[in-house]
Amino acid sequence: MKSYTLLACFSIIISLSAYSQSFEEPTINTLKFSERLVYGGNFGLAFGSQTLIDLSPTIGYRLSNQFTIGTGISYKYSQIKDYTLDMTTGNWYDYSSNIFGGSLWARYHIIENVFAHAEVEQLQINYNYTSVSGSTPTKINNNIGVTSVLVGGGYRQPIGNRVYFNILLLYNLNETDFSPYKNPIIRAGISIGM
Repeated sequence: MKSYTLLACFSIIISLSAYSQSFEEPTINTLKFSERLVYGGNFGLAFGSQTLIDLSPTIGYRLSNQFTIGTGISYKYSQIKDYTLDMTTGNWYDYSSNIFGGSLWARYHIIENVFAHAEVEQLQINYNYTSVSGSTPTKINNNIGVTSVLVGGGYRQPIGNRVYFNILLLYNLNETDFSPYKNPIIRAGISIGM
């Protein structure tokens, strides 16, 4: 059974490699300004006891066949309702946050579909927190600025002509208690462009 599983995985990898080689990229010097632009980003949703919404579009510009620089904007919403903090006392809390910000990033393709990624992200977090101990609620509303320095790498898989699925593994060099995500950070998204 293991040999069939390995054979199936190997066949899929060969198929994806052959498929990815069918999209030849033109030389960057022959492209117009608009053809050097790369669009993409991340989108995420989760519902249940915790609600998460993430909208993070990006735009980049290919300086060379290997090097791309870009910028992005981000909005994230998070909510946790009726979360029991302490089972013995019955204390609970509600939490919600709105996160706005932007980033500057650079990407260098080491080989065709493998790249290094670096990013500086500045976020403004507005959070509301209600804690109830017995019958007395405590409400807190606060704004915090958070700067993240993200480094790592990724892989892009062609899924169409100049359309790619990207997966990145990043590490925040400036992680704090208020960072909206914890290390390591895994991102997935789509990009359109060269």
